[in-house]
Amino acid sequence: MKKIHIISLAWAIALASCSLQTQTDDFFACVRGSVVSPTDCAVTLTLTCLDDPDVKAQTLEPDKTGSFVFDRVENGQYKLTAFCSSSVEKTLSQRLTVMSKAITLEPFVFTASSSEQNSQESHLSLRSDFEMTLTKDASLAVSRAVTVTIICHSKEHISRLCYSAGNHSEEFFESGYGTSVLCVAQTASVQLIQNAVYTFYAKTSDGLVSMAQVEIDCIDTEAPQAVSNVRAAFSTQSGKLEVQWESSSSEDVHSLEVLCSGNSGEQKLIVPASKTACAFSCIPDGSTYTISICALDLAGNKSRVVTQSVVVNTEPAVYRAWLDRSRVALGDGTKEMVLFVQGCNFGQAEDGLFVVQLDSYDTIPHVLEITDATSAFCSFVIPPKKGNYTASVIYNDLLLATSTFEVCDSPCVNEVMLSKTQVPAGSAHSVTARILGTGLDLCTDVTLSLLLDNEVVLEKKASPLSTTSYECTFETPVEEADYTLSVTVDSVQQDITSLLQVYGTISITSVDEAYAPLCNCGKEIELIVRGKNLNVEEDALLVVCNGKTYKPYKIESSLCYVKVFIPVSACARDIDISVCVNGTESETKGVLKVLELRDYIDSQFALLPVANKTVTLSKAGSSLLKQNTQIAAFALGKYVVTQGLWYEVFAWAKEHGYTFTKEYTVQNISSLLPCTDVSWREAVVWCNAFTEWHNAHLKDGESAFTCVYYEDSNCTKIVRTVSGDLTLMTDSGKSDNPFVKKSANGYRLPSAAEWEYAFRGANTSASDWDFSYAGSTNLQTVAWYSANSGKVLHECGKKKANALGLYDMSGGVWEWMSDWAISNVTRRLRGGSYKSSEEECSAACDGSAKIPYLSDGTIGFRLARNK
Repeated sequence: MKKIHIISLAWAIALASCSLQTQTDDFFACVRGSVVSPTDCAVTLTLTCLDDPDVKAQTLEPDKTGSFVFDRVENGQYKLTAFCSSSVEKTLSQRLTVMSKAITLEPFVFTASSSEQNSQESHLSLRSDFEMTLTKDASLAVSRAVTVTIICHSKEHISRLCYSAGNHSEEFFESGYGTSVLCVAQTASVQLIQNAVYTFYAKTSDGLVSMAQVEIDCIDTEAPQAVSNVRAAFSTQSGKLEVQWESSSSEDVHSLEVLCSGNSGEQKLIVPASKTACAFSCIPDGSTYTISICALDLAGNKSRVVTQSVVVNTEPAVYRAWLDRSRVALGDGTKEMVLFVQGCNFGQAEDGLFVVQLDSYDTIPHVLEITDATSAFCSFVIPPKKGNYTASVIYNDLLLATSTFEVCDSPCVNEVMLSKTQVPAGSAHSVTARILGTGLDLCTDVTLSLLLDNEVVLEKKASPLSTTSYECTFETPVEEADYTLSVTVDSVQQDITSLLQVYGTISITSVDEAYAPLCNCGKEIELIVRGKNLNVEEDALLVVCNGKTYKPYKIESSLCYVKVFIPVSACARDIDISVCVNGTESETKGVLKVLELRDYIDSQFALLPVANKTVTLSKAGSSLLKQNTQIAAFALGKYVVTQGLWYEVFAWAKEHGYTFTKEYTVQNISSLLPCTDVSWREAVVWCNAFTEWHNAHLKDGESAFTCVYYEDSNCTKIVRTVSGDLTLMTDSGKSDNPFVKKSANGYRLPSAAEWEYAFRGANTSASDWDFSYAGSTNLQTVAWYSANSGKVLHECGKKKANALGLYDMSGGVWEWMSDWAISNVTRRLRGGSYKSSEEECSAACDGSAKIPYLSDGTIGFRLARNK
């Protein structure tokens, strides 16, 4: 069960209530109050009269519940002193005034630091005006939201109650920031849906202020892995469309959402994660149905949707086909191979139509022997010629499945199995190799060779175990190296090899510097450790961050990936990262930089200089970048705008006079997924918002930026509204054609010429200028596109950058340009996306175009700025 960690624990003395007791000649007050303190504190209270030193001071201790009462207090000025005796002694005093007709009290809070609390309720305070209690609902080990209840211990009306993620000062809330919460009868509640440190702020009608903090780290926001290998076919046995799949690899998947769409309408099932099959009602009329499956975890996060289309009829359908062997020898004594087939409706097969055909060999097909409605098999003679063959399962001339095998002209080895694949260097180790194959009973000699850089280090003859296997045991070399094991059969070198690693000690070469904003304290961040032999020993590596140890979640030979929680911090700081190897701390260190939000954005989302002065091109690019084109000095974002940056500015903009037509879920500022589904209209309004956000976060000595897009020709009315009118608005100053202040230095969209100049590396004499793609002639190394993306969005910066340090200029997402493609109709897009072809991602492609108010999941944008 994850706890909500209390950042600042306080113990408080609150003068909770007062009553007047009247006697014949004098007025007396009965002053009551309560103490909230750590369990190890012994508290003594003293009430001293300031007007008359002869009046004896009253001293008492609170009862077991923390309550106290001072009886028969005369009119006058008093000093109430609290003394706390614990591991650290502390004293605090407060004046109060007792009058004959009224008592004026000045409540105060006595604060002391404490270790982490595990209780459900804690009293917190960051200043001494009045007390605020936060109670959290943490009933789930992993949850989608946490409810925090706020109780303000004040008799005065609460004029403002608000909160914000992150560590914030009183001035932050006094400036109008924060999300307001309705407070009724001094009580309120709020649901928090993101892991973060939250600061709460409350102010009474007479100006008293209380602030408190709480950390939420039990909310699960990570999407589970999707299911795979989805198959579907209509079964005549059940009379339904049967669907099968392989389970998600995520352990916390709770259920699956399976949707079937077709002529019968839309059907939806929610099935347990343990299931790998379900069925839908449908009519086998030859129409096409689409199956969509989405995995849901315990917190309600959804995986990507996996779809599969199927034609529904009563004919046999094959889910998979496999052979008993993948390689055989011509002299193999078995002489036959067996193909196994699994599917449905096999009982509906007409005689002679359900067959297996061997390409390049058989002219007469082999009839499948049907075991039952879902399984069948076929035995066939091994072809008499050496070669690669494909066994095709066919019904009524329709290819349903294939499986391949190889026929060798001599005994052949299919596999070499080692008892150990990794051993430490420095001493010899005994390793047993088992050699599996076909036709081995016909050979006279099987030899195992150990090679290093194609040079034989060791040879050992193997002994027969059966007609299909040999075995030998050998001593490994003591020198550190990666060795290859090969096998010869009767002096014929076999194609199958195996690897043996004799490894040295694990060494750490570096820990990549990492950055995190203060508002992400308590959230996870990925660290990367680089070195040698990192994966040779299980559980050998531990990463230490702020005194806590973390195990890597992925280890390769030279790279180690680990997720750590960003330590909670009230201010920017550097946190040391160390790596322990088998319990010994490495001398190589790293650093996690926790930064103020502005510094974090500057470090992660910097605009890089492309042209430092106006240049005239001596060489042309595509048709959009002609020779002698002039490019003024400008900078361009190293990434497209990410989801994290978009949402941070979007949330700020909504509170500062900006209007958007879409609502966006608040996301982690550290999310490096490209922001998509953004129209041209939204992009230009957001550029203005980011400019003003920057101006609201200026550092000492910095000058403000000027917005670029305006509603009027004098450039006085900043465009702050995204029009929801789904018609072209191309009149000057309207949403699709705002006035542009060309001298402004705020954020904007690049022109197609600027963008291509940066795409090609901004150097007409360098080889990069003529590269087909941004930074390479090999698209795989620089882009996510249709061939390698899996048709899903990927984080920015994971591929190689171009010569200017700009990432994902090819592929990733289409990027909006400032230019019209067709005047007053469509705006230009360039660069291609994760769904694009190689041609669309190339420098030669003029790109695509879209109406300015439209968007989709493949479109984003990159920031530019005049220098």
